[in-house]
Amino acid sequence: PGRARDVPPPAHPAARGRAPSAKINIKQTLLTAYKEATSDRGFVDALHQLQRRYRIPLPQLHTCALHIVSEFDDLRLTERLLREIPQDGREGLVNSQQGIHDYTPMCRALYKGSISLVKVLVAAGADVNFTNGHGEGLDNVLESGREAAIAGQPDNRLFIEARFDECSAFLVARRQWLIDQESRAPTAQPWKPRRLRAAGEE
Repeated sequence: PGRARDVPPPAHPAARGRAPSAKINIKQTLLTAYKEATSDRGFVDALHQLQRRYRIPLPQLHTCALHIVSEFDDLRLTERLLREIPQDGREGLVNSQQGIHDYTPMCRALYKGSISLVKVLVAAGADVNFTNGHGEGLDNVLESGREAAIAGQPDNRLFIEARFDECSAFLVARRQWLIDQESRAPTAQPWKPRRLRAAGEE
């Protein structure tokens, strides 16, 4: 009998080592790698192996990975991933949107009430005035996370409230800092020769 039609023939020797033609679910594959990794380095190594095997652009993998580790409130791995990315590419990464809610990594950090992760993302260029396509802003995400956390651990309400209040206060302070930066006038007039100042020229 001939070869079954749904079974592909063996790869030609010259084709070995090329990227597989099969498509993969990048998020699911990275999520599995994250859960199975026994160390931060193990996950990063798995990410690079995936890139080499499937020829997936590294920024695309970094973006998906950052969303995953932000969702799991993994501060250390978030910092490691950001160190891998050139500084001029970090802002775009930390403001990337994924999922049905178009959340950014900042949204995921706020939903968890993780002040340390929020600060790391803001330092990398996260937008504190972000609003998704559904009209949901960071304050909405923060409050949704607060409610979910309290519902899941009602006995820890006071601790949870304090954690989310700290995130809220940080957002307010950061927004005010941005406003101050935009409206700040020069502290001194540019220097001019005395003869021009005497003539009343500004």
